[in-house]
Amino acid sequence: FEHRRHIDVLKHAGISFDKAVLSGGGSRSEHWPQIFADGLGVPITVPEARETGALGAAIGAGVAAGLFADYESGVDAMTRSRAAYRPDPAMQRHYARRYRAYCGLADTLRSFWTEQAAGPGRAAE
Repeated sequence: FEHRRHIDVLKHAGISFDKAVLSGGGSRSEHWPQIFADGLGVPITVPEARETGALGAAIGAGVAAGLFADYESGVDAMTRSRAAYRPDPAMQRHYARRYRAYCGLADTLRSFWTEQAAGPGRAAE
């Protein structure tokens, strides 16, 4: 749910999007990409590449070297999707209810975690 909270902050700042890409270990799961699509409420694509960080660095180098006009051109030339997942409306409702509960709990615990982060013998700011 914390990814959803980050997205809510972006939306509140006027940044919107209509899709997301899931990479890393969770993207290789049979279930996580669908859970992300349902929880975030946007289509999720999973890239073919497993080492997306290295691929991103290579695309950046290609842009810097003039091989690509811009990042979008580099991404278009060097990436492929392995799978796509669409949100299931019933599951979106299911996760929306739990997300509201999560936000309430996280807000309630915020001061506790702030104190814990301050460390022993130090007051939180």
